[in-house]
Amino acid sequence: MASSFYYFPLILACLDIYAAQPSCLPGCTCSEETFGRTLQCVSISLGKIPGNLPEEFKQVRIENSPLFELPRGFFINMSTLEYLWLNFNNVTVIHLGALEHLPALRELRLEGNKLRSVPWTAFRATPQLRVLDLKHNMIDVLPELALQFLVNLTYLDLSSNRLTVVSKSVFLNWPAYQKRRQAGCGAEILSSLVVALHNNPWVCDCRLRGLVQFVKSIALPVILVNSYLICQGPLPKAGQLFHETELRACMKPQISTPSANVTIWVGKNVTLRCLAQASPSPTIAWTYPLSMWREFDVLTSSTAEDAALSELIIPSANQVDSGNYTCVASNSKEVVHIGPGINTYAVDDLLPATKYEACLSLGSHPPRQGRCVVFVTGRDGGELEARERLLHVTVVLCAVLLAVPVGAYAWVAQSPCSCSEWGLRCCPNRRKVPRCPSAAPQRRDHPTVYEDSEGDPEGDEEKEGEEDSS
Repeated sequence: MASSFYYFPLILACLDIYAAQPSCLPGCTCSEETFGRTLQCVSISLGKIPGNLPEEFKQVRIENSPLFELPRGFFINMSTLEYLWLNFNNVTVIHLGALEHLPALRELRLEGNKLRSVPWTAFRATPQLRVLDLKHNMIDVLPELALQFLVNLTYLDLSSNRLTVVSKSVFLNWPAYQKRRQAGCGAEILSSLVVALHNNPWVCDCRLRGLVQFVKSIALPVILVNSYLICQGPLPKAGQLFHETELRACMKPQISTPSANVTIWVGKNVTLRCLAQASPSPTIAWTYPLSMWREFDVLTSSTAEDAALSELIIPSANQVDSGNYTCVASNSKEVVHIGPGINTYAVDDLLPATKYEACLSLGSHPPRQGRCVVFVTGRDGGELEARERLLHVTVVLCAVLLAVPVGAYAWVAQSPCSCSEWGLRCCPNRRKVPRCPSAAPQRRDHPTVYEDSEGDPEGDEEKEGEEDSS
């Protein structure tokens, strides 16, 4: 009887200890590391992250699985998680609220997935993030303020993606970079800031000029993992290192033609030629009276890095072919990638008395009808000087969309107003500027730097609109 008395509480104690031990997911392994408890799920058929993960995990590692998205709210019970490794999966989508409830997260590794874009504002919820590894994905765009919430980051890997053109403002607006740039005598000693940008298909035309200059100027404590960044295009620059290439500023198209008036006999062949110079390289199109009914062959070739020759061939000319033939050259003047929310963006180096068009587009798709707004800059140098400082694209975009969806970007493209001299007036010099409603007030926690600008804008949008319409 006495032995039964002592045996009973012993069994209860053993059961209590067993119940306190957390269970592990089927097919995964759980272990105790120096920094805390770890969950590892490698090479298992895990299509989504389980929603009932215990709170005590410090590291979650899921690799080589069919995991395809990071949904919102799946880490609601994991406020102590510090290391999230999701390498070599099929992650394609990260929802805006995917990182909510992860205030202690220090490392996020997403190497070898299928991400085309990242909801950069999601990092507002991870102020302690130190490491962000995004290499070997398909990211092709970095918005101007992509890194604004990565304040304490010390390692950023964007290598082996599909980046072609990135503004230097992306890095100049990065608080982590700004802290190290401003550090001086007596300032806090900061750790190095390591950035990886290699193995991207960089297009080294005038649009990449700012980034090339930025890379050349990088010095400690900022470190490039591989400083030998290589141009993949255009063809004359292919294979050149950033440190070897010199890029010119962007310029609007300039067109010339051997002859403005052509007279031929009926039945003869004729070739009209149009030479356009622009940076980046221009796109050339032709308009003529019977273009809806008669389609002529057009041959376009590159004569130099920033020049293109277009030839319109008219076989067996007929009397009805007489008329004005117009060669129109256009190029993208400046691209501004934007993230979600209401933001103010700026474009500098605009020309006087020139028509511009601002458009909103998703990804790399052309803008839809109704998502472009046309405006005209002032006529004299005084008005130009004010606009060269900064033109608020918000004035143009407010008539299109105020809340920009994830993955969208806007660009300001110079209107195709450079044309040949075949007697057709192509662009009016004056046009009323569209009026926009007042945008929501802006708020910034750190200074914003715009490429090739000296500082913050002066004046307001409404005043600029009044000047343009005068």
